Amino acid sequence: MPFIIDGKRMKMFKKITLIIPFFFCALPELVFAAEPGDLVAQPTGLVLMAPETAGEWAIGLEAQMMMPIDKFQFVQGALIQPDGSTIYHNESVDNEHDWGWEADVAYQFADTGRDVRFSYTDLNMSDTEQYQVSPDTILYGINGRNNPLTITDGGSAYGTATYHYRAADLIVGQLLTVGERLTLHPFAGLRYGKIDIVGVAKYIQDDGQENKFTSDSTFNGIGPRAGIDANIRLWYGFSLVGSFGTSLLLGNLNENYQIGTNVQQGGSSTYINNKNAEIFSVIPELDGSYGINYHANLNTKTGLDLQFGEQVVNYFNADEHDYFDTVYVNSTVKNASFGYHGIYIRSQLSFI
Repeated sequence: MPFIIDGKRMKMFKKITLIIPFFFCALPELVFAAEPGDLVAQPTGLVLMAPETAGEWAIGLEAQMMMPIDKFQFVQGALIQPDGSTIYHNESVDNEHDWGWEADVAYQFADTGRDVRFSYTDLNMSDTEQYQVSPDTILYGINGRNNPLTITDGGSAYGTATYHYRAADLIVGQLLTVGERLTLHPFAGLRYGKIDIVGVAKYIQDDGQENKFTSDSTFNGIGPRAGIDANIRLWYGFSLVGSFGTSLLLGNLNENYQIGTNVQQGGSSTYINNKNAEIFSVIPELDGSYGINYHANLNTKTGLDLQFGEQVVNYFNADEHDYFDTVYVNSTVKNASFGYHGIYIRSQLSFI
């Protein structure tokens, strides 16, 4: 979500001229074609304005309605046909949107257009799915065709996927205006991220026996972050906004599994615990957003922004889920990306 600094209280501007590279390509021709007394041509280029303003604070609060991109497959059903053939069906948890939030505070330094910003994001997304197993269907559990998670005489399977994401950013930026309507805000800094992904699968046979599988993948990391915000001013306080960012987080990726048999209430229980991996990982991240923003000056020293838009975030290879390690320990590691997308609603109060 783009960060907005009120641009309507700018007092003056510093001018920066970027010379078009083609001017240098044409320089020899200009030199040899000149005659004594000719006027020297002024270079042309892109003019950027760094606004000079009084010191300004900005406090933002954002509601996010997001849905995970990856899906948790918790069962495979094998339906035996009358002719002896088999039809397989994979069942996954269908993700839905859940609410999260983001809060930030920023300060723009006087007379420079530079700013520093701290933000924190917290998303907790969870969904559950059920799959009914008919008597003529064999149900294979999440770790493949390995007992005790196989149901052969009818029953039900339940899958629950939970994604808990937290991120904290500390960045510095530079506000630049291009022409009369375009404002750019390149930024760079640090990001800390934590991603917890828990998948729970329950297999309940018609005779009442309940078996359970739990996977838990956690990543903690910190690293550099950079990107750019853009604002195209329209009319009557409205503007189009967009943002693109990328991070490179370094940290630990941990994975644990647990298989439980006869876990129904009042029955004896047996658990098998596997700690599959604890590895140092480098996780790249990409995110982008776009939306529409409305700005109003409440008075000469205070401004209010309201923003609505859509965003997408993706961490590559941030989920380690080698389910076959519950059968073949230390088998090939399998990674998946963690990502989410959805809409956001943002409000920001700016004051001098």
